[in-house]
This record gives sequence, C-alpha cells and structure tokens, in this order.
Amino acid sequence: MEAFPNAYLGVCLPEDVYTAQPPLRRGRKFDWLYDRWLAAEHAELLERVGSPSGLTAAIRATRNHDERAALVCLLTAHGVLAGRFVALGEPDGGWITLPPLDCWADWAQDALAAALRRLPRLQLVTG
Repeated sequence: MEAFPNAYLGVCLPEDVYTAQPPLRRGRKFDWLYDRWLAAEHAELLERVGSPSGLTAAIRATRNHDERAALVCLLTAHGVLAGRFVALGEPDGGWITLPPLDCWADWAQDALAAALRRLPRLQLVTG
C-alpha cells in the first residue's frame, strides 16, 4: 500500500474548494490542499482513524512542506493499523491508501463509483 498525501486530503474536501483553486506553481498544490483541509476542520477524519493526540497536534501546527507530507503519510499508516482506510488499486499495479469512505466528499464518492464501473480491474478494499 502507498500513501499519496494529495489524494488522501483531497477526497475529503468539498467540490467547491476546487472551483476556487487559484493557479498554483508546480509543487504548491499539496500545501494549498493541506491548508484548505485544516481550514475545514476535518477533526472527524482524525477521530475516525484514531489519530493520537500528538499526531493531531503536529498536523495542526506544522508549516514545513516535507514535514506536512510525512505527517499525512503517518496518518495514512495509522488509519491502516486502526482498520479505518480505503485501499484503491489492483493486485498487479498496487494500491493507494485513502481515508475511510465516510470521510469522503460527495463528489469523490461519485467519482469512485464511476471509476469502479468503468475500470473492471480496479478494486476497492475497506478496512
């Protein structure tokens, strides 16, 4: 399984966040997503994956790009250990680990359903 911080945070955000996205230079989208995610107070995700209080505090306080990415990867791993995750992929190509479906925005759940219909090899595993 692999963590992909942009996707992990991105599926939680409502569609209108993306319609308001400014033009971003290469490498800036993650920090923009992270800031939108923090602004939306996605405490329910932190609670649902059972994030330890130290990790939650670090996620809220960290401003460094690489440290933020590492924290989202740690949150992803913790969700897997807690059995609160979605893995999307296929056996030959691998898996991307995402938050539990009940944390996903409606548009992301709709896109997932469409992708599963369109791509027969794509599989969804929930923990």
